[in-house]
Formats: sequence, structure tokens, C-alpha cells
Amino acid sequence: MAQSGRSAAEEAVIVGAGVIGLACAYALCRDGVRPLVIDAAEPGAGASWGNGGLIAFAPQIVGPVPGPDVLRQSVLWLLQPRSPLRLVPRPAFEYARWIGAFISSCSAEAATFGLRATLAFNAKTAELFDDLVRDGLEFEMDTAGVVVVYQNRRAFNAARKRLTEGSGGVALSANEALDAEPLLRDDACAGAIRYDGERQVRPDALTRALVDRLTQMGIEIRSGCRCTGLLRSGTRVTALETPTGTIRANAFILAAGSEPSRV
Repeated sequence: MAQSGRSAAEEAVIVGAGVIGLACAYALCRDGVRPLVIDAAEPGAGASWGNGGLIAFAPQIVGPVPGPDVLRQSVLWLLQPRSPLRLVPRPAFEYARWIGAFISSCSAEAATFGLRATLAFNAKTAELFDDLVRDGLEFEMDTAGVVVVYQNRRAFNAARKRLTEGSGGVALSANEALDAEPLLRDDACAGAIRYDGERQVRPDALTRALVDRLTQMGIEIRSGCRCTGLLRSGTRVTALETPTGTIRANAFILAAGSEPSRV
């Protein structure tokens, strides 16, 4: 049974009305495709609302999490009750396989490959955000760069050694960092690295701008519509199941963060 009022298949359905899902919808609209966007909550209510909005390009910032030093640091964190890392063991094969894959990705070779892939994928990001501004979408975007501060000299020296030509990073002494950002405490700053190419947006403003533009273009964004399953014909997905009915489409984009792992 098709969704009421939509007996024919949609051109495309996007699951997830966060920044990624909405940006995909807008890009499709510009190419002449009219997608339906669905989300279990309201647009931008998930990770798009809770992130810092940093648009980063420097290798030292966008590098993949797995790396040669991660395993040692992770073990130390696991021994600290208030650390930023916590593992909840689960008796599931997929969980154990993911842990194994993460560990194998912590080699220097894998980290270098991941960094190169990320930089290549990220190459046109600034241009795409500039396109949104040229298209008249109104959202806050700061292009003043970012200063990454290091509290101890050992960490600062290590970061300074990792600076590569073309990364856009400039090492600042403690005094230079304090001059650049007077709100820093002198006893908590051993040095910093300034990246002039970095940007920052307000995620809620960006989400709202995309929603407003898509609404003006006549695109339906269906809130409170959870994807509960997929219908397949062989290996091809043909429809989504929701609590209110089945939605058929010619193409599907899953942009709901970790939610697709449940379907």
C-alpha cells in the first residue's frame, strides 16, 4: 500500500533531514530531481543541531581518527573515569568485527591513505558553501580561520612537527597565541597553530536556510516519519516501510547518521 496521496513512485526519497540530507535534496533539486525528505524527528534535530559547525581543511584537523598513536591513548582513556572515550562491550559479531577493523586501520600506512582520501574528498567544500551563499541562502558563516591551542609544550611541539607545506597552518608561540586570542589564560597555553582557511557555520541557521529554500521549491519534508524497514527486489531497494505506509521510489539516499544500521 503506497503512502496516501502518493500512489506513484517518488523520483527519490532521502531518509534524514539533517544538513547532509537537506543538502542532498537541494543538489538534486538544482539538477531537476524532486525528492521527498523524511525524518523521524524535526529537520536538523540530530547531530546537525549538536555539532560545532567547523568546516575544516587542514590535514591536522580533518585527519581520520584511526592513527598510530590512537590505540595507546585509547587504553589510557579507558582507565580514566571521566575520559572522552567509553566502550560498552556487546556480544555481537558485527561489533567485534568493527573493533578489529578499527585496530587494523591504526597503522601509519592506513592513516596516510585515509588522510589523502579525506583531503581529496574535501577539496571543493569551500566552493560548495560559497555556491549556497551565491544562491541566496541566508546563514551565518565565519571565514576568519581557527586557532588550535595546546596546553602543554610536548603536545604543541609534536603538532608543530606535523605541520606540512600547504597545510595552511602557522605555528604561534605562547605570547603570539595570547595576542591573537586575549581570552586565553597564559598558564593554559604553551602555543597554538592558526589555520586561516578554516570556516565555521551555525548549523541550525544552515539547516533552517535549506529547509526554507526547499519549501519554496515545493519539496515536501515529512517530519515524524521513521523508516522502519526496506523492501527489496533482489539486491535493489524498491521501497521504504514507515509506520504510516510504504513509500516507493526510483532512488534512495540514507542520510540518517547511525539510524540506517537499524533497518
